[in-house]
Amino acid sequence: MRKYRVLLTLLITAIACVILVSCSSGSPKGDSKKAMEAYYQYIVDGNFESAYEKLAEEVKNNVSKEDFILLNSLRRECYPLKGFKVEKIDNTSTVKDSVEFNVVQTINNARENKETNETYKRKVVASNNEWKVYQEIDLKQEIPDLYNYIGWMYLEGKGKDKNLNEAASTFNQAIKYNPDYARPYYGLAVVYQQQGRYDESINNANNFMDKTKSDQEKSAAYNVLGLGYWEKGQLKDAKDSFLRALEFDNSNEYAKNNLANLNK
Repeated sequence: MRKYRVLLTLLITAIACVILVSCSSGSPKGDSKKAMEAYYQYIVDGNFESAYEKLAEEVKNNVSKEDFILLNSLRRECYPLKGFKVEKIDNTSTVKDSVEFNVVQTINNARENKETNETYKRKVVASNNEWKVYQEIDLKQEIPDLYNYIGWMYLEGKGKDKNLNEAASTFNQAIKYNPDYARPYYGLAVVYQQQGRYDESINNANNFMDKTKSDQEKSAAYNVLGLGYWEKGQLKDAKDSFLRALEFDNSNEYAKNNLANLNK
């Protein structure tokens, strides 16, 4: 009798395991397209906390809620999402744990006050038996890049009222987030040059040149460097800087004009 009870227990356990495996191996609950659309609607509405909850666990493991909200707040300031359309790609319909979509989004470039459409692919994946959005996010690149963009909005007075102090503060936020990101140093060099803070302008132009690998960007930095030296009365250093600017990019009209005016 005891033997039969043991066999019965084992049989019940086996059946339970089969049921659990069967349930866990099925398709995630809900509609994959609706999951993707819900994510984008939250972004449009500025509800970034709810959008974060629509992300796959693999994404959440690499991106904190705080950083996700910061990233999308900055995106909204630079390129607010105005609308979207998602269409399922047919050749992924047989994949049970991943569905890929074509996404067309309409954004407004706040600096240029111009709407544009962007098209790309994005997928939802099975995560905790639900459809969740998967995307790769490079925080160390994108967040300082957005801060830099906002800094130029303040610096140029495009999309925001011109405000050199706000520009400097925003460029410094970019540097604080990622000190190795080059471009905000150039923005600071330009801001400080316009504010008459020439030593700080020179220091930031040099920092920018140390970090960038682009010849055109080095040329632009040498031009700002030359302006700083010129204002300080260091005319030889100014001339040398304008000449170096032209060595890196002989089409730099700003450096050409500054050199010509310096030689008058």
